[in-house]
Amino acid sequence: DIVFWSNALSDASGNFASNPLMTIQFDTNHSSIGLTLHFSESYPLEMVIKWYNSSNLQISEKTFIPNSLKYIALNKVDNYRKVTIEFTKALPFHYVKMHY
Repeated sequence: DIVFWSNALSDASGNFASNPLMTIQFDTNHSSIGLTLHFSESYPLEMVIKWYNSSNLQISEKTFIPNSLKYIALNKVDNYRKVTIEFTKALPFHYVKMHY
């Protein structure tokens, strides 16, 4: 099953008219050394992940350049309640699709 599928295709340069954004919220604090993302068909070429605390204040931000369908975005963050993943570049004329 696809849990995230961007609304629009990227253009001939791999850019989006409006960057697809995925938001994940938690009821309790989480800490991790990174996030494991599983893409379908193709992986995005660039994404920005932001972590937020329980007050919705951004506590970390990092740009990643995926290189496989299963990608581990390493960034140790403690006590976050929300994560946003903004897909900023993809292969030309592709959607961003993620399994989990």
